[in-house]
Amino acid sequence: MGTSLRTLILAGLLALTVPGFAPGFAPGLAQQRPAPGEVIDTVAQYAGMTNDAASLALKDNAAALGRLTDAVTALQIAQQFLDARDAEIATTVLNQAADSAAEALLPPPLMTAIKAVRLYKSMLEAVRDLMLVPKLDAGLYGAYRANRAQNQDIINSFSYAVSQSLGGGYFVVKPKMVEDYISGYKGWDKDLIGEPMRRRAERQVDRFWMARLEATYQQEKVKPEKQAIVAAIWASVKDITDQLKAPTGIGAGLFPDPGADLPGGWWWAKSAGAQYKGPEPLPQSYTPAWMQTIELSTVQGYVFRPYKGGGGAWCRPERNGKCDLPFQRVDITITDWTKHGGEKTCVLSLQSLLKDWPALHKRISDRALSSVGQNPEQNGIRFCLGNYHVSVNNTALHGVSSNPAITRHFANVIVRKINAQTGGRTAVGME
Repeated sequence: MGTSLRTLILAGLLALTVPGFAPGFAPGLAQQRPAPGEVIDTVAQYAGMTNDAASLALKDNAAALGRLTDAVTALQIAQQFLDARDAEIATTVLNQAADSAAEALLPPPLMTAIKAVRLYKSMLEAVRDLMLVPKLDAGLYGAYRANRAQNQDIINSFSYAVSQSLGGGYFVVKPKMVEDYISGYKGWDKDLIGEPMRRRAERQVDRFWMARLEATYQQEKVKPEKQAIVAAIWASVKDITDQLKAPTGIGAGLFPDPGADLPGGWWWAKSAGAQYKGPEPLPQSYTPAWMQTIELSTVQGYVFRPYKGGGGAWCRPERNGKCDLPFQRVDITITDWTKHGGEKTCVLSLQSLLKDWPALHKRISDRALSSVGQNPEQNGIRFCLGNYHVSVNNTALHGVSSNPAITRHFANVIVRKINAQTGGRTAVGME
């Protein structure tokens, strides 16, 4: 193959090395992206969750859902490409439009193969109305593949493969393709065409075959890597899927986040009277149990004054102002009753409380009851959900009344989080 042909062909093969180059692509098109429901179905299956649990976990997290949509789109691109039997089929199933966010998640070997097939697709579309495309010659491709596997470049591999086809193969089909190309090309008179124009047609046929061989080689080369490619795409969103995967037993994820789950109009008064206690296991508890304390207030104008030994208090802003911020202290305990018989036994324990202390407890539903207390004033809710027994107790301090709406709010936050963990939609009766 002459030097002039090498120079001309290089321009047509830039798509294999230049990111984002897509000859012949219609501007403004985009890969059709999956709907949120389809994304949630795919993620739930991967994470071993129910669809309801995945949907609830992603409900208010647009950023995570966006990244997962990119990943699922990338998976769909990869799977339809890798499942195609050969590059000829891949040209029909691969959308020629690009999705830059999704394709950024595709490993480089796959993108190299996709770009090779896209180049072939664009060239095929340019010539399909001008000439009949014959079946891929196995001998020609075998020689090309053998040379490419020895780290030879595209042009040298094509030159070698063509040289091995003397007397047959490529030189049998090429003349007919050249004549078809000349006959079908608008503005070319077959009887008047000169040698330069014929060489141009021959170069176009060579370029087409080179793109065809390289597309076949790259698609064949990447197909065995399907499992690793899929794993790499999921790894790109591992931080999200790890959080979504259903945990087992009690953990911090079942408790309210005081930075995000407070009721409207209330602020988190860290260490209002006692140092904040995040969710943590109760030490030396036979029955697995975790506890959390949250303090919150609606009163404005107080400033926080730390204690030397840790903790602190919210005080009036004037010098030596009283540290008497009116606030509610919510103590939450979640206990795993699996070893005691689970939810059924938990519900029986609530019924016992109603029977033994009727003045302090009232029935909310079959699985929930409320409670009241004095010195200081307090109210509470206990409920059973799954294998968990949950106690939410709200104490009023510094001259305010304990607010049952606050207690119900946090109880319902926990209900949603337990349902998200178990994949259920069970109502407790406080909603």
